[in-house]
Amino acid sequence: MIIRVDNINDCKICDDFLTLLIHDEKQYDETIDENFIVKDYFINVIKNKDNILLLYKENNIGIGYIFAKRQENGYLLDGLYVNEDFRNKGIARKLLDEVIKEILLIGDYKIFINVLKENVVAYNLYKSFGFIIEKEDKLKYYMIYKK
Repeated sequence: MIIRVDNINDCKICDDFLTLLIHDEKQYDETIDENFIVKDYFINVIKNKDNILLLYKENNIGIGYIFAKRQENGYLLDGLYVNEDFRNKGIARKLLDEVIKEILLIGDYKIFINVLKENVVAYNLYKSFGFIIEKEDKLKYYMIYKK
């Protein structure tokens, strides 16, 4: 089940997932500090009701999350993570589909994502949803959703 996060306990689960996501990205970006820990980030994020933080739960256990951060010109997908034990089961696709639906229900907003070039799995996921490369640099693709 996908829920919109609105309490401190679910925010802590998302903080833990963001920590794991950052540690996973270290394989693509050696500048990431391996001791970095996210603490109390999402409790502040959900104060802005324009942000969208979704958590996928099964049997009341957090499995994955997605975060869409409201920006002046649209929404930046600023985190998607699924617990390793639950990958390749379509959960990331469900989260991505749900956040896109929520954004488009709010209005005709642009949706962006920054993807590390070496993260082929993530790139292919976003491409399969209709994201295209708008620009790139040495490390990342800057992609935009095309409906």
